[in-house]
Amino acid sequence: MSFIFILLIFVIFTITSKSTPINDFAPINIELMKYSRSSNINFTEHPKLSALPRQNIQLDNNENLDSMYIGKIQINKQVFKMFFDTESSELWVPSPECKTKICNSLKKITGPFKDLKKQTTVTYGSGDVKMKFATVDINIAGFTAKDQTFGRAIKVFDNNRNLPFDGILGLGPESLSFEKRPTLVSTLVKQGLLKNPQFSFYLTDSNDKPSLFTIGGVDKTKFKGKIHFSPVIDKVGRWFIELGGVSINGKKTSTVGADGAVIQTSSSRISVPAANAKSFYKMIPKATEISDGVYAIPCDSKVKVSVKLSGQTWDINPKDFVLQSIPNRPNFCLGAIHGKQKLRYWIFGSVFMKNVYTVYQIGKNQSIGFAKLV
Repeated sequence: MSFIFILLIFVIFTITSKSTPINDFAPINIELMKYSRSSNINFTEHPKLSALPRQNIQLDNNENLDSMYIGKIQINKQVFKMFFDTESSELWVPSPECKTKICNSLKKITGPFKDLKKQTTVTYGSGDVKMKFATVDINIAGFTAKDQTFGRAIKVFDNNRNLPFDGILGLGPESLSFEKRPTLVSTLVKQGLLKNPQFSFYLTDSNDKPSLFTIGGVDKTKFKGKIHFSPVIDKVGRWFIELGGVSINGKKTSTVGADGAVIQTSSSRISVPAANAKSFYKMIPKATEISDGVYAIPCDSKVKVSVKLSGQTWDINPKDFVLQSIPNRPNFCLGAIHGKQKLRYWIFGSVFMKNVYTVYQIGKNQSIGFAKLV
């Protein structure tokens, strides 16, 4: 289900010229360019069922709005812009066989690669992507994953939208991938190219403090204190952990019917069961449901949301909860929580993530950790 009135920001990264020696475990920064685009595209996936240093990928935000994150990978001599998505696990780029209109503006892979003679269809919020699988060496930020499985998309979303990226780089658990094949990050770890089986996000509102994606560990300059981890609960096959509770301005709100929480970059809001959203907005004066699960609140609302995860309470800055203004409704803005029918867990997107330092642990001990920002 696509969101209404959501302004998403897309950012593209380019590698900085300075590299880090192989025995130096300090982060390497990779800068990103930015641009904004108004869209109701929803890329949340609904599945049918001696190391190198860590890398820092620098992210920009624009006008204090929430984001989707796009970076570059290299396949052979081609560079592709990829949406970094923690909610899906496939890596795909368009094939010359793709005839859907949306592919006309996308870069297409030309080879060489090894065809696996297998294919599948992945369903995203914006439609289906049909792909044929192959293996090839893929480079990201100077790291090369040998014989990485990827999809050559022959159908990409049957609609007329223009995409600001060529393909999707899935950062979700391997359990979501085709035949549970290793994701790009998993391959880098298994081939001994990353010191730690982790990737991390540091998201900010300000370009004076650029956001960072760190691969292969954490950036200790961006958080303080201990990282508090929660094990991933294998109920929905995603980055799913226990939800300890939610409060608004110090008062608990209902999470009845919610089995846990998903932490993901592919969402700009916080999506919750419809009944939970209704209970939540009853605690905000003048809040009104203006569409299915979408609520308007006074733009001057001071809403302090606190979330209990990993045994700790994490606060969301009130300014992050009040989103953009609503046309034809003076002094009213969108609230960051969106109610969805049949949803049985809370999905915390960048509205939450930019208030914490977030660490994803892959491999046998899958977990998500949070720390306080510096």
